[in-house]
Amino acid sequence: QANPAFRLPVCVAMGDRPAWGDDGDDAPREEAPLPAEVVTRRKKKVTKEEEVKEQEEYVTMSWEEIFPKKPIDRLRWLYKACKAAKEGRIKPNPLYNVVAHRRFLEGLKGSIATDCLNLIRGHIHLFSPKQQKQLQSDNFELFRKYAPISVLDSDDDEDAAPPLPPPPEVVVEMKDMKWVSEIRRWPPSLVSSLQKFLAKAG
Repeated sequence: QANPAFRLPVCVAMGDRPAWGDDGDDAPREEAPLPAEVVTRRKKKVTKEEEVKEQEEYVTMSWEEIFPKKPIDRLRWLYKACKAAKEGRIKPNPLYNVVAHRRFLEGLKGSIATDCLNLIRGHIHLFSPKQQKQLQSDNFELFRKYAPISVLDSDDDEDAAPPLPPPPEVVVEMKDMKWVSEIRRWPPSLVSSLQKFLAKAG
């Protein structure tokens, strides 16, 4: 005798329907489609001021872009690069590799060379001890030619020379009006205000 706990399923004859859910409607039912979920990502809107600031703060580290620059433009680049390194936006090692390269030093003379050296000395703490020693030795052309000279008495030992005075603050001049209006695309009203200011200052 078969165990009553195990019963074979009862086959339902064609045409028969289970009693539950029977509403008497033989028409096929369509399930309501689920609403489609749309995911959108909104891009942050960048203002004109933020765009200008980003362009102003951008500092290229490409040798192909830096070395062909005119001496005054290399000074401007160095000014921005030192500021960026101080703020942690660029690393000191690539900056050192640029300023210590002979191609960066080519054509640097007079006040431009002095300003470059003062910028480097003013940010000397950013570099490693070994790099600091190199940048403040006669092996570095800018230092050898343009560093202030410590005057020693005849009886003084060269190693006992007094430390050099701190470098003066370097103020990099503004580019001309054509650069401001055509390259930077300042609005005419701002360019006019700058011209009036420079005229009064001059």
